[in-house]
Amino acid sequence: MDIGERRQANILVLAPVGRIDNLTSAEFQTRLLAAVTSSSADVVIDFSGVEYISSAGLRALMTASRQKPRERRLAAVRLNAVVHEIFTISRFSHLVPIFATVEEASAAWEASTQPGPDGPPTDPKAEPATTLRVYFWGTRGSLPAPLRERAVRGKIRDALLAARGRTLDTPEAIDAFIDHALPFSVRGTFGGNTSCVEIITGGDEYVLCDLGTGVREFGNRVLREHGRDRKHCFNVFLSHTHWDHIMGFPFFAPAYIPGNRIRIYGCHSGLREALRTQHSAPWFPVDFDTLAATILTVTDSPVAASQSFTRQTANINILISINPTLSSSSTGTPIC
Repeated sequence: MDIGERRQANILVLAPVGRIDNLTSAEFQTRLLAAVTSSSADVVIDFSGVEYISSAGLRALMTASRQKPRERRLAAVRLNAVVHEIFTISRFSHLVPIFATVEEASAAWEASTQPGPDGPPTDPKAEPATTLRVYFWGTRGSLPAPLRERAVRGKIRDALLAARGRTLDTPEAIDAFIDHALPFSVRGTFGGNTSCVEIITGGDEYVLCDLGTGVREFGNRVLREHGRDRKHCFNVFLSHTHWDHIMGFPFFAPAYIPGNRIRIYGCHSGLREALRTQHSAPWFPVDFDTLAATILTVTDSPVAASQSFTRQTANINILISINPTLSSSSTGTPIC
């Protein structure tokens, strides 16, 4: 992609042109990292020539923000409506502040270094950004993959090696050793189930991305913690309907409990039909229409492959965009 560069007073201005997506984000990140690490000047990114930025482009910005020297400042200016909405919904403005112009960014930075009437200058970096937590219940593609004998043996061996020289003569001592002395890669496991990610909202409703086999463990945890009598609302954002992304739903226990509500959002016209087919004979003994929970499918239809839009649910905003680099037969829906 074309990335212009100019000096404006004591600020280095980068001006990318086009789309910042999977195809161009690597080049964008390389130029941005060079600017924030090798120059003594603050850096402003002029987005006036950028049509769209994907999650890959946002990751490039995050990488630059983390690797720049603490005293170096980074900002974005002249965002169009689409890019500005992506920054707002993803709360990226907490990480990279947004200004209308380079001059406005310069003035804000200058003001932040001046002492106020009540004391020394304020540090804009001192304001904590809102933290969004996620839990990965499954990350495998295509099919679930349980641990095999060799991997289990390796974990046991690593644990025994780490236990050498320790006094582990009580159950409490053993539990403390496992919980605090062993790394997660030894005491636990990851990646065995297919795609299912929980976005932890801190509210009463749950938000999930995809219904792979990981959703079974998620549902079982909800029942262990709250029992069957407490009713819940589950908001599910489905990236696409390939089998590995929906195959866990027949084993999602809350779907069988009256009073629970499940809203499934997606951008595929055959979304409900895919779930219904999976939940029917001869593939599964329980018919979809007999599930006790109330199940609502919501199909969004963007008018263009590059369109992004948002949904607000469970007190958070979900940014949804269609990935135009995938073929129409397997289009996925990135969720930010």
